[in-house]
Amino acid sequence: MTGILWLWFALRITLANMLHIATVSFFAFLHAFKGFIFVIGGLGCIIMYYHIDKHFTASDNYTIPFFGGLWVMACAGEVITSMLHSTMRFHRLFSVLVREEEKSDAHY
Repeated sequence: MTGILWLWFALRITLANMLHIATVSFFAFLHAFKGFIFVIGGLGCIIMYYHIDKHFTASDNYTIPFFGGLWVMACAGEVITSMLHSTMRFHRLFSVLVREEEKSDAHY
């Protein structure tokens, strides 16, 4: 029974580490290329502006909101990365880390 519990723990910590590394790497990559995303996104928005008859919105065109959202995520990438490092959200989601409030004896 102990082997199954250790296997279950190993599976949870592996999944938590993989998800943590994937999200942190994604936001670090976006933050590293935020200037490039701004330039390419700006050029894409200018092209779309003239392509859809000088209107910023169209019912079937999501280019401008996509590049805008990507650039906002790129600007917030460093903050999101540091927040993910300090809180370890995926490790708490998979119950690998226990919250400090549950471990403390302050309420006894």
